[in-house]
Amino acid sequence: MYQVRKAGIPEFLKLAKTTNKWEREILNYFRTFLSNGPIEGVINKVKLIKRITYDLPNFEHLRARILIECGCHHSSPKIVKEPLVLNRIIK
Repeated sequence: MYQVRKAGIPEFLKLAKTTNKWEREILNYFRTFLSNGPIEGVINKVKLIKRITYDLPNFEHLRARILIECGCHHSSPKIVKEPLVLNRIIK
């Protein structure tokens, strides 16, 4: 940290500040190798599908499209119980 301050390069100072701020989270990742990245990817995909399929007639059609796009192929969308998380994302 001393060398970063001594160098006085704004980009290094910003990097050092960010690293100090997120130190616990960064170290936890390397301890557990867990990340919320896959979930964020699914959420972004759902939002994209929601924008693309704005004119779908009802929620069941939208839900079926999301399940198909995310790799959950089922013959009937009504057979699968509706995940609570999916409700919060869509509404």
